[in-house]
Amino acid sequence: MAGLGQSWRIGGASAAERLALQALRDDPARVSARAETVESYEDEPVVPRDAIVHFRGVDAQHGPITKYMRLRDDEDA
Repeated sequence: MAGLGQSWRIGGASAAERLALQALRDDPARVSARAETVESYEDEPVVPRDAIVHFRGVDAQHGPITKYMRLRDDEDA
């Protein structure tokens, strides 16, 4: 499940938006970047090796939550 994150806030950007902008900044030859933020509510989610996990814990209402972001390759975007 991919989400929009907090980009609805004035001046806010989702983690995926920040990651894509950083990829463009770091590689001036790059013309596009695709990124995603994923929230998983599974006990043991499969997190891609290239993902950056920014939350893993248990919520009193929803149970286990893992939230990560990653750049997407053209093949899987």
